[in-house]
Amino acid sequence: TNSTAQLDGFAITGGKADGPGFPIFDTRGGGMRIAGTGAPTVLNCDFTSNEAGQGGAVSLSGGASPSFTGCTYSGNVQVGTGMGGAVLILDSSAVFSECEFSSNSAIGTGGAIHIQGSSVASMTNCGFTQNTSGGLGGGVLLFDGSMTLNNCTFEENQAGHSGGGVHCSGGDSVILNTCRFIANSAQHGGGGLSGSGSPLTADSCVFLGNHCDSFSGN
Repeated sequence: TNSTAQLDGFAITGGKADGPGFPIFDTRGGGMRIAGTGAPTVLNCDFTSNEAGQGGAVSLSGGASPSFTGCTYSGNVQVGTGMGGAVLILDSSAVFSECEFSSNSAIGTGGAIHIQGSSVASMTNCGFTQNTSGGLGGGVLLFDGSMTLNNCTFEENQAGHSGGGVHCSGGDSVILNTCRFIANSAQHGGGGLSGSGSPLTADSCVFLGNHCDSFSGN
């Protein structure tokens, strides 16, 4: 698909990507998988209760560059040893505007979104509530690539390791503008935000009532 493709107002629910894992793509994106040069516009869609080994609801890989506006992601699950409870972004670009991520979970990393490789992700006016991961990044995990968050709220997300709201590791750049981290929690460091090796710029952000069980950091 190219940028002229548009998906508007659909409910995508109960999808499963549970193949044997060869090729690996059959375990990605329980509700939607976009690969290669795919660049659709996705509007006002609800992704609910989808499941996959990687990217419970949506998987982007190999240079995909979609945009999502006014979409909700709720109750999506990543199972097994993969990543991305709702969305996996792998060597791709993605723009999210006015989207809500709630109660998504990853056994691995990135309870709502996992970003990796040469990816570039932007999120504006998005909310992340009660998402969980067994490892890093209860809300969002960035591992390499770059990410910009504008006016986003992270509330009551949980990580089994670090970064209850967001964890960043080795990224090219991380920019946070007017974001709020409220009552997130992690087992090890950075109840709201944690990271290492990622250049970080934060402006007018609020950290309130975040908690970690060991080490320190809000």
